[in-house]
Amino acid sequence: MTDRMQGLMAFIMKGVKVDDFDCVIIIDGPEGVGKSTMGMHCKMFCDGKYNLNQVCYDSTDLLNYMRKAPKYSTIILDEAVTSFMSRTALDRWQVRLVQAFSIVREKNLIFFLIIPNIGLLDKALLARARYRFWVYAMGHHRGHSKIFYARRTEWTTGKPWYEESWHYEFPDLPEKTKREYKAFKSKELDRKLKEYEDERKYEDERKTKEKTKVRGVKTQMIIDYLKKEPKATDIEIAKACGCSTQWARDTAAVYR
Repeated sequence: MTDRMQGLMAFIMKGVKVDDFDCVIIIDGPEGVGKSTMGMHCKMFCDGKYNLNQVCYDSTDLLNYMRKAPKYSTIILDEAVTSFMSRTALDRWQVRLVQAFSIVREKNLIFFLIIPNIGLLDKALLARARYRFWVYAMGHHRGHSKIFYARRTEWTTGKPWYEESWHYEFPDLPEKTKREYKAFKSKELDRKLKEYEDERKYEDERKTKEKTKVRGVKTQMIIDYLKKEPKATDIEIAKACGCSTQWARDTAAVYR
């Protein structure tokens, strides 16, 4: 870690431990450029060691861990799987983040949120961050980042971030830590992807059942209407039962 980056992290730690602040840092960028590596380097500087027990891959697990975490802890939420979330799952994820940010303030935590796209965050969550580390690759060389400070005058400038005139190039993790981290991350991502797949299947089954139920109700309405008006036209049936003309025609052909 360069002297300038060490100075920034030391400044953040002083604000948390001495001046009673907390700190939310967003690390974002394309897949595979080293976001998790940078997060681990920053965490190691704050804690003095690599600790995978304080890395979470699920916002629900994060809330449980945060409630037990001691004050001034450094925690990473590596939400790489947000790219695969449905809109409903993404909304629930944002709600859990709001809850997590309240715990961050209560316990003076340093919280790194690693996401593939900063656009996933709504304005309320975005305004909570003090720094943004944008990670990128130069050619085929990963491990580059630009440092952004939050601009608190965004309502007048329209720009929520102020870019510093320097960038940080960080090394890879130690080989042993790298292997352990890759295995841990792969296991957690597989677990989360399976959960999201199960959730999608459940949602599809629920929607299918709802459609079947609605179709059954509409079909019964057409049958009842035909009993009262056996000579009704397809258009009259459709208007009376609130369905398409084609559906009225097909159902009437069976039950007329």
